[in-house]
Amino acid sequence: MRNMVTTGAVALFLTTIPVSGSAQSSVTIDPQLLQQLQETVNKQQQQLQQQSDQIQMQSEVLKNLQQQITALQKPVPPDQPVATSTLQTVVPPTISSGNDRIKLAISGQLNRAFNITNDGSSTKVYPVDNDASNSRVRFVGTARINGDLTVGTRIEIAIAPDESAVVSQTNQAPGDYFNQRWAEISLTSKTFGKLSIGKGDTASNTTA
Repeated sequence: MRNMVTTGAVALFLTTIPVSGSAQSSVTIDPQLLQQLQETVNKQQQQLQQQSDQIQMQSEVLKNLQQQITALQKPVPPDQPVATSTLQTVVPPTISSGNDRIKLAISGQLNRAFNITNDGSSTKVYPVDNDASNSRVRFVGTARINGDLTVGTRIEIAIAPDESAVVSQTNQAPGDYFNQRWAEISLTSKTFGKLSIGKGDTASNTTA
């Protein structure tokens, strides 16, 4: 004969073996089932503990909010300034001349490449600077004289270590190439136009 006892959602099966000459019976419990019951109890205890922790955290938050509300409800004396909270924004440091009439812009480009050669038995790679548009750095300054006139200056220097058109198997490291691409000063008028003196673009540049 088998009796079934349920506890919650878990069923415990008990086996009853009749003993001759006695009204008593012996009961055996499946060890695997007992282990499952114990694991279920442990998981429920963990869930209850987590819920308790969450309730405690929410209680602390509500307590802090209530304290803030109470503090805001207190009247402020007329001679006492009202305290306000501000957000601090982190601004990266910048370089300026201290005069909004004068500006300096620094720019440039880096255009490195590789020349690869193969003579049938080995392959060699040579780091070069691309001659199609070499690496360079430029400085462009402007100074506003008045509402009509602005003085400008531009200096641009090409810096090309080992030009791609020069490097070869017989000349693997020809050295650095420096060239003054721009060196000019200009005067720009909103009324009369722009006058440039020095080394720079001609008037016909980009017109074709």
